[in-house]
Amino acid sequence: MSGIRVVTQLETWLSLTAYDQPWQDWVQERMSRLTDAAVESGADAPDLKLADAAWRWLEETELLAPDLDAVPGGGPVTGEDDGPKVWTPAWQLGLPLGHLAIHLF
Repeated sequence: MSGIRVVTQLETWLSLTAYDQPWQDWVQERMSRLTDAAVESGADAPDLKLADAAWRWLEETELLAPDLDAVPGGGPVTGEDDGPKVWTPAWQLGLPLGHLAIHLF
């Protein structure tokens, strides 16, 4: 049974981390449910506090990254640092890495 559960969880994570999925909405809904459950139970939830702080940091932090949505052929790019860049929320940059890690698992 646990092997089936792992496969199901992997499929869920693959679908959540796939390109152009509503990851941010999923995280906010899940955090809201977990927060409500913690308040209802009255239990201390240090993991939830840490997750909330980490998510807030990921939402508020932007990194200057290559623009992966730039139209190719717009002009010659001489070096890898010379291509178009865009300010991107940190959480968006981590998704492709998470998706790759799940595939490699």
